[in-house]
Amino acid sequence: MRLVLDTLEVPGDVARTPQGWEIRRSASVQEIGGTPATRLTRAAMAPGLPPLGSAHPGAPGARLDRIEVAGYDGDTDSARLSLVYRTLNAETTPDTRPGRGGVKVLAVEFWSQTQTERTTQDAAGREMITQYFGNWQDRDGETQPFLLAWETFEVDVYRPQFGVRIRHERASLPRELAPAYVGAVNSDWWSRFPPYTWLCTGFQSDNSTGVWVSVFEALYRPQGWRYTHTVTFDGRPIARAVRGNGIADYDVYPAKPFHVLGIKF
Repeated sequence: MRLVLDTLEVPGDVARTPQGWEIRRSASVQEIGGTPATRLTRAAMAPGLPPLGSAHPGAPGARLDRIEVAGYDGDTDSARLSLVYRTLNAETTPDTRPGRGGVKVLAVEFWSQTQTERTTQDAAGREMITQYFGNWQDRDGETQPFLLAWETFEVDVYRPQFGVRIRHERASLPRELAPAYVGAVNSDWWSRFPPYTWLCTGFQSDNSTGVWVSVFEALYRPQGWRYTHTVTFDGRPIARAVRGNGIADYDVYPAKPFHVLGIKF
């Protein structure tokens, strides 16, 4: 499979509006292969394509919103792609007017609470290890201490939790958003917060008033939703452990670009 980006320059592919950029980059995928039922999806996932949510190389604030298959040629087993970039409430003012792609934020609510968490670290992040030293005399008659016993101390602490609820109107049925985002963390900077610090915990929608009104809920964790594990020996962390050898980082939640939702606070 071979990918060629920016194959065409067509007037109207780039638009700059009060809400930001709307840009279409063209690409072609050749020698797709696979079965007839999978060739279009294979083309849309061709190696080398920029990931969804990535920035446009020449337009600050424009992010890749979607990848469309614009055409397929069975004789050459090639497809034309359209990469759609938009500024979606990331660095410019959002489009609050109802309409295609329009999102209007109605209310933002913050909340906080405490949750019990068991930990072996103190407030400074140090492991709480209680040690007991015995004494022995060396050949010179000097008293020397030696570590006789140690134990890691565990305690239940109250951790503060902060969350946000964003009530907003959407121009179309957001049927794909709940299964895609609930249980996912932000892979990008969102509302001035770094990646992996917000976890989507809820997404509800209804159109009882004739307009789709959605409520997005997220939970904030300042240290991030990635977890780090350090190997212990006899109940104590290994002092010389480094990442890749004794220390490992784990992603337990999938990551999604939150800016494409078109909402922020």
